[in-house]
Amino acid sequence: NKNWLSDLLRVLAGSRGSMSFNRNGLSLAITNDRNQQILSAFGAVILLDATMHPDDLAATLGCSTDDICVICQEGFEKSIPSNLNIIQIKGFGHLGKKRSETLTERLDVLSNELDHLYRGRIGVIDWKDSIPNSPKKDFKHLTWFAGSRGSNLFEGREALQINGLPYPNMGAIATRYQMITGESVDLNNIDPGFASYYQRCIQEEIWQAIGRLRAGRRTQPLDCYLVFDDPNFDLDFLGCEVRETDAATIHPTAGSAIDRNRHLVVEAIKTIASTVNNRRGLSQQKIAEESHVAQSTISSLAGGRWNEIIEIVINKSISDFDKIYSLLGGKEKIG
Repeated sequence: NKNWLSDLLRVLAGSRGSMSFNRNGLSLAITNDRNQQILSAFGAVILLDATMHPDDLAATLGCSTDDICVICQEGFEKSIPSNLNIIQIKGFGHLGKKRSETLTERLDVLSNELDHLYRGRIGVIDWKDSIPNSPKKDFKHLTWFAGSRGSNLFEGREALQINGLPYPNMGAIATRYQMITGESVDLNNIDPGFASYYQRCIQEEIWQAIGRLRAGRRTQPLDCYLVFDDPNFDLDFLGCEVRETDAATIHPTAGSAIDRNRHLVVEAIKTIASTVNNRRGLSQQKIAEESHVAQSTISSLAGGRWNEIIEIVINKSISDFDKIYSLLGGKEKIG
């Protein structure tokens, strides 16, 4: 644009816009109200969107939220259909584009196990750079921010595996936010308004991804696996029960080192429990021999909760054995 200088001067003078400097020089974004002018010329406008928040739509259109009437078919409000099970697989972190070799290997094991479990009738959503290259058309994968929105490729699948949290480029989202709100964004000191907007952007992508199974059009039970976890991002916005598990429960080698050890220890405890009648019968040494996990590791996992674990075993509370898994704590770096 040869008129960039005049655009720059208008932004510096206070017109709505955004400036940023990078290795390529100055990037200047300015508003284009052509679409707003076209829409405002009509008495009423019908917009079809499955996930956008009314507040964000109002800001984009330059109107009041009171001017927007949200209409949806009864039973099709933004919610998880009752026939869709949401399972979060923890232990992979936010699973972004850059992944260590170990993390990639673990994810491959998990993906292969889920693919076998559903006899190949499972779709996968992942970052473009993480999808294997194929000389033929790939009917198994969709990519974030493209196929994850609107595609019907997976509408006949029994399950969906969603890899990674879809964090969009924060700089690009900050520019968009400044365009529609007129509020500047300092990425070194993010204000609550922009933080909330950025979270909604992520939530919208997840809603869109989950929708690829088209569960609302179907009646049979379906499963959706969310392969990511981040302490700064929760799934309460889905408004449904989210069952949490870790990869080691699906396949031991898919889990992290600590999860693999926890899995082996719990399985060893279950095996020994059938013959234990007293406290002496259950020792960390015997569990170490059965599980092939070092006794020092078992002691570290159990921490000060060993007596509680013994009580569960002695009382033969088989239904509480899953609690033993949670009692075996520990911390490690994801990789």
